[in-house]
Amino acid sequence: MGCISPFATSQLSASMDGWMVFGVIGDLSRTCFDVSCPIKSSQKECHYCLARHCRYLLKKPYWISPALFARSLLQNTSDSTMTKKCMKDTTLIEDKELAYEVFLGVMNDNQYGHYADIIKQSIGLEYELRLERELRLMNITFSDENILRSRGYDKTPDYKLDVPIAVDGFIVNWVESKALFGDDENHSGYLKEQLLCYYNRFGPGLVIYWFGYLETLNSTPEVNNMFILRTSFPDKSSITQYKFNI
Repeated sequence: MGCISPFATSQLSASMDGWMVFGVIGDLSRTCFDVSCPIKSSQKECHYCLARHCRYLLKKPYWISPALFARSLLQNTSDSTMTKKCMKDTTLIEDKELAYEVFLGVMNDNQYGHYADIIKQSIGLEYELRLERELRLMNITFSDENILRSRGYDKTPDYKLDVPIAVDGFIVNWVESKALFGDDENHSGYLKEQLLCYYNRFGPGLVIYWFGYLETLNSTPEVNNMFILRTSFPDKSSITQYKFNI
């Protein structure tokens, strides 16, 4: 998705019949001063104009994500919790015209809309199943997320190994599958929201970025200490398993 230049933004602002748009994606600040507005006052929470200009903007090729733009509109009229609910179920939006335009924006967005979310979830599930097959082929027993949640864990890796293994000499207690490319932004988010929790609960583990990752991530303090990074499940030659003597 391309970025809008300052010139393009100014042209967009000038063409929107009394609306000023600054930072279309991200912080959306706008003031309604349209004389045709039935509210006839300058206020951000004018649903009449939100719907009308939402329709106008989403039909124009401004390289703007319709779903993100619709979310920005709603965030100016409600809190974040209600915005999330309205994005999932537009019938919760009281203004019917605005609800219809938000619905169209979400459904027509192939990057951040519902279809894109379904595709991402399907790819993620596909690679989780691939990882599960690899573990079974190695006769590595594990507990998946459903089992861990039934035991009361709120933060769960994809697979918690029943018996730890060593990968190139590094102890691995759990394995997390990520069906995407690991860049700084993605990794930082996963580290804060998931990986640190896994380490604190279960010890060191393994994170697989199936589509590769930035080499610079290997130099971060958590990598090779709290967990290791790989782009596929390790070869059998690099894995050491504990053998029970019966």
